[in-house]
Amino acid sequence: MVHRYCGGSWISKRYVLTTAHCLRQKDIAFVQLRKKDCDESGACTLAKEDIPIERTIGHDSYNKPVQSHDIALVRLTRDASFNSDVRPICLPMGPEYQTTESKYFDHVTLDTDTIKITKVDMVTADQRQNRLNELVRRKPTIHESQICAFQSGGSDNCENSLGPLTALGRNGRHVQYGIASYGVNNCDLDNSPSVYTRVESFIDWILSNLEE
Repeated sequence: MVHRYCGGSWISKRYVLTTAHCLRQKDIAFVQLRKKDCDESGACTLAKEDIPIERTIGHDSYNKPVQSHDIALVRLTRDASFNSDVRPICLPMGPEYQTTESKYFDHVTLDTDTIKITKVDMVTADQRQNRLNELVRRKPTIHESQICAFQSGGSDNCENSLGPLTALGRNGRHVQYGIASYGVNNCDLDNSPSVYTRVESFIDWILSNLEE
């Protein structure tokens, strides 16, 4: 069984990057920013900020049956308020952001207030296609604009929701390489992969749809 994930990440004060299928299957009215506010004693509280949506922008070439071009932007009615601990994610604008030793991480929503960060392993095009063919009766085709990965030591899709696929760049900043699109929804299977939209393939599209 193929399971489609919904999630988003802040790429600026006014825009959230998400998938096109999220806009099709959910009636989204606002985006919630969650951040920890800590005082001088070290005590922290989880603050939530709901920001209404001004409009959504899905990719015109989104193909639901094969989940290609599964990318979208959400523009908010006002700027989000960030702090030193909550900032927009960086986008992969060039090869200098990535190293051969880059470790990739997924951000899994366990419940309404908890996020677990897990290391994931990349697989080659042949490996990902062969593994999906073994697990899914209707054989999905993985495109160059997609990334396939699984959680180190097990399945990558047993939690409530997968988040952005990130890595630490050379300059020490976190860079988003993938948006969780879909996976095989079976927690009993080892190396059950998830498929992500490759952000690098859509940089021009993202930049062309951003407004001041």
